[in-house]
This record gives sequence, C-alpha cells and structure tokens, in this order.
Amino acid sequence: MPNVFNYVFGFRATPLKFGVGATELLGKEAKKLGINSTLIITDSTIYETTDVIKRVTESLEKEGIKYDIWKELKGEPTEEDVINALDYAMKKDFDGFIGVGGGSSIDLTKIVDACYTYKPSSFKDYLAKPYGKGEAIPGPIKPLIAIPTTSGTGSETTRAAVIITENAKATAYDDFIMPRLAIIDPLNTITMPPKVTAGTGIDAFTHALEAYLAKPTHLIPPGSIVTGSNSLIDLISEKAIELVGKSLRVATWDGKNLDARSDMALAAYLAGIAFDSAGLHVVHSVGQAVGAIKGISHGISVGLFVPAFLEVVAPICPEKTARVAKLLGKDIKGLDKREAAFLASEAVRELLKDIGFPNGLSEFDVKEEEIPKFVEESIRRPRVNSPVAILPEVVEQIIRKTMKLW
Repeated sequence: MPNVFNYVFGFRATPLKFGVGATELLGKEAKKLGINSTLIITDSTIYETTDVIKRVTESLEKEGIKYDIWKELKGEPTEEDVINALDYAMKKDFDGFIGVGGGSSIDLTKIVDACYTYKPSSFKDYLAKPYGKGEAIPGPIKPLIAIPTTSGTGSETTRAAVIITENAKATAYDDFIMPRLAIIDPLNTITMPPKVTAGTGIDAFTHALEAYLAKPTHLIPPGSIVTGSNSLIDLISEKAIELVGKSLRVATWDGKNLDARSDMALAAYLAGIAFDSAGLHVVHSVGQAVGAIKGISHGISVGLFVPAFLEVVAPICPEKTARVAKLLGKDIKGLDKREAAFLASEAVRELLKDIGFPNGLSEFDVKEEEIPKFVEESIRRPRVNSPVAILPEVVEQIIRKTMKLW
C-alpha cells in the first residue's frame, strides 16, 4: 500500500498589476483598498539613490493620500529594525502600509503591519519556533501593497516574512500577511547593480527549483503548511526556471534592458507563487543557516548550494532534474534520464559563473571547524516536502561540495 496522504492542494496568489509604468496606478489602487493615510517602508539605498519613491509618492499625491516614510532599513531586517519601524508607526494613524524595495523591505512591512494592527506583546509571538512562539496572526491586517524593486524574493506574493534574530533567519508564516496587491514595474528594477541582480535572480531561480523538486502533494502529511509539488506548481515553476535561464545573464550585465528586466520580474513573481504553496527545503535550509552565520546576502548564500543540491537529487528525481537542464538550455537529446539529470548541476554552475557569482564558500573564509555549526543550524528546521532527507551527512556533503564551484 503506497504511503499516500492527500490529493487535495490549495493555491493562492497576490492580485497583480504588472508592466512598465505600473507604479502610476498605485494611488488609484490604494484608494480602492480604502487607504487614505499610509506608511511607506523602504531602505536607505532605494530612498537616496533612485527615483522609485518619487514615483510612488507622486501617485499617492494625485489621489490625495497622506503618507509618511520610514527609510532606515540598511540590509536584511533585524529585531532592531522591527522595533524601530514599529515604534515610528505607532505614533501615527495609518489605514494601510506600502512596502517598497527588495524582499527585506516587504518582509519588514508585513511584520510591522501585523504588529501595528494587533499589538502583540512582542513581534516574536508571530515568528515560528524555535525563534518565536509560532502564534497565528488573529485576523486580517491593514491593507498592504508590495512594490518590489528587485526580482528575487517573491515576497510580494507570499505568506512569509523573514527576520534575523539570534544570529539566525526566523520566519513568520501566515495567510494574513500576504499583500493585498503587488505592483510590479520593471522600471523600478533597472537601477539594481549587477551583483544584486545576480543574487536576487538566483534566489528566484532557487524558489522555483525547490518548489518543482519538492515531494509531490500526495506524499505531504495532512495539516502541513506546504502542499509539495503538483501539476499546477510544475507548470508555474517550469516557466520561472525558463525565464531565468533566458534573461538573467542579460539583466545582470545590461541592466536597462527592459525585456530582460520584465522577464526576471515575472519569474520572481511566479516563483513566489510556486514556493509559497509547495514550500522550500534543502537549499534554503543550508543557505539560510550559513548565510546568517557568515553574513552572506540571502541570494548569494542560497545560490551557492544549488549545484551540489542538484548533484544529490539527480538520482532521486532524474526526470524532473533532466527537465531543469533542458529549460536552462542544455541539449539532452539522446541521453538517458540519469545522464541528462546531472547536466542540470553543470548548467547552473555555468550560469553562476557567467553572472559573476563567488566561486564557492572558499571566498568567504569558511573554515573546517565551522562546518559542524552549519550542519547543526541547517537541520533545525524540519522540511516535510524535501525530496531527500535533511540528515547531517547529506548537509555536510552539500557544504563540502560547495567549497569551490569551478
């Protein structure tokens, strides 16, 4: 008798306005959501070096919407950022929030909005264990609009928010923090420098890849917050993977190419939909652990581990892994599935090299004695959707294979 749990799966996505110039629609869309006074949460780089916030505020002003701006975020959101942004918000009356920036700004906006609305004793009440209490958000939060300026995290269409606490990345995961609207305007991404474009683009790729290679829905235990992979997830993930393979190189080195920027923005959104349902697993378990300990940016820290992960999973999921190789441009004609599957790792190594990725963990002064700590942190989060058991020996193998990529 097969170990079959469940053939029912769900699907959610944030309503979307997509296209060059879509930011101009913000004011009208905010009005539709009942927003008359809003707090814009962004990072200092977006505020100081781009005209994105100018476009945002001009659209709000046309509709007579009042706004304040919190612009102190410097990187991935920390406990201090949550406390400071929330303290700023609590001094005024807002009936909506707008997150402008990468996933860090949008994630911070989600947490601030939830805490502003329900005033828990600590924002950690909403973070998953072991870093928080894992409490559910009581109900809908104030209307939240996400305006991404990177093409990677997919936070504009997910139920997750990641905060750095206790030298680790902790997640709040709740239906109620999914944004009410995403406005994705490729014009808002053209100022991303090559390194950021590469890192965020590989993050989007990893989201799609892990969703695609997750255990199938019928093997996911009932009551899980993730669905695993299914025909709908596969369809969305494959398109995201294809778009990354087609356009990430161009977007990285020709940042004003709006066709490539549009492809990557759509890939990030699709990948966000896919992983928000199917869930993430091995690559993010290891990448988040190592990234938090070594201070490596999220996209880089997860992307580094993709080639080794694909080598490990190729014999387990040969048909799908071979499909990944083909979507990334490899000629698999005439090869058996196993041979074709191992080309996926090769294709990703080539992509990483072409977009200027670091050549493995060796470039981050990783020492032998640090590996046990990496392993310990990586296996702290159970992943019921992983195609391979996240055992210490598996994680150690992936880490060691990632010391040098080429």
